[in-house]
Amino acid sequence: FFGAKDLKTCKRIIGPTVREVSQEYDLGFQWSSQDNAFIAPNGYQIWLIGLSEDGEADKLRGAAHGLVEGVIDECSTIPEDVLKYAVLDCALPALGENDGRLALSGTPGPLMSGFFYEQCQARTNFHWDPRDNPFLRVPGQRFLEQALKNNPTWTWNTPTFQREYLGLWCEDRDMLVYPYAAARNLIYEGSEFPSGRTILGV
Repeated sequence: FFGAKDLKTCKRIIGPTVREVSQEYDLGFQWSSQDNAFIAPNGYQIWLIGLSEDGEADKLRGAAHGLVEGVIDECSTIPEDVLKYAVLDCALPALGENDGRLALSGTPGPLMSGFFYEQCQARTNFHWDPRDNPFLRVPGQRFLEQALKNNPTWTWNTPTFQREYLGLWCEDRDMLVYPYAAARNLIYEGSEFPSGRTILGV
């Protein structure tokens, strides 16, 4: 199966590649709107599933002969509770019958925390950036340099650039609702405050 945040995203990400590979190697895959799957003449299926809520993840249960392989892409765009439920409660048990494998992939999120981040740290991890992509129309290094040129305030160390172009996990404090600075925000147990001050604690 191939999962993403919704079915439309699944089709956009994997659909063109399946059709291209099927045509090049004469695999005979046909799209079935009824099953939301690419089906080969031998019955093999690449099933697409949107993971917008727990109810969608439940569709991973109950396959007649279990699942063989699974990919969930752009994990950072899927609600964390849904992703965790889909992986731990649904996909891994369904894959277990066939000793199947599950890959979690996608652009890192803005914070170094959460289920996707934890899985990236705990399991075998593969990483690449445009310099490793032989299918770009321009060399990867030039692609990256052009991105920096188009965003004059960016450097190689800018979190957005590292995340979106280099695929690296990094803390992006600008993405926080309340940007944190220890000198301003850190308090200690027993601290006293002037009257009339409002404290927001998390």
